[in-house]
Amino acid sequence: MPCLLLPLHHRLFVVYEMERLLEIRACLLLNCRYLRALWSKGKLLTRAVP
Repeated sequence: MPCLLLPLHHRLFVVYEMERLLEIRACLLLNCRYLRALWSKGKLLTRAVP
């Protein structure tokens, strides 16, 4: 019984880890977009006020 449970648990763990990695990647992507938006806003502000 443990032999059958182990691969299944391992598979679930791998899926969970992949989902977590995707979540982290999505979070980083959103942060990058947010930072880029802030940066472009800052650039516009500095360009508006020379």
